Amino acid sequence: DKLDLSAAFADGKATLDGLKISALGGVANLSGSVLLNDRLDAVMHLNIADMVPEKLLANAALASAAPARLDLDFNLAASLKSLLGKAPPKAGEPLASIALKNFRLSAADPLHPGSDIDVVACKNLQVAMSHPVIVGKPITIDKISLDEPVVNAIAVAPGSTTFVGMPNFPAPA
Repeated sequence: DKLDLSAAFADGKATLDGLKISALGGVANLSGSVLLNDRLDAVMHLNIADMVPEKLLANAALASAAPARLDLDFNLAASLKSLLGKAPPKAGEPLASIALKNFRLSAADPLHPGSDIDVVACKNLQVAMSHPVIVGKPITIDKISLDEPVVNAIAVAPGSTTFVGMPNFPAPA
């Protein structure tokens, strides 16, 4: 549609109140803000429902019979300049935190028509960083928390090397 950013830069804060994108067979809702302070404190929220990443393939022959659908709820909060070591951090808070909830890459179950199976999923993933990212130094992650991870590799038929929810990439030469 149309994106009007005229009201987005008020009071030293750049905001995106809600951008709805219909693409890849599903919907994405994006919102967030950046506080125009010395740290560039930013918050972003992305919710994706029923998108089919395989629709990005240029060659339709690579698409699987049961392409995976993507659902997720993603939040990112960061002091962008502090994360890069360009400004002092906010006291008592991580420089960046990522929260991924209800992540699900699912596809139609070939053995149970009308049912879906999770190819990759997790109920909750949280990552926090309190040290800046500096070129040539290791990235320090303070916390990784993962709840209910799922990874399934299920062949589309017995003996097949093609997996549910995975594109049909050609065999390497």
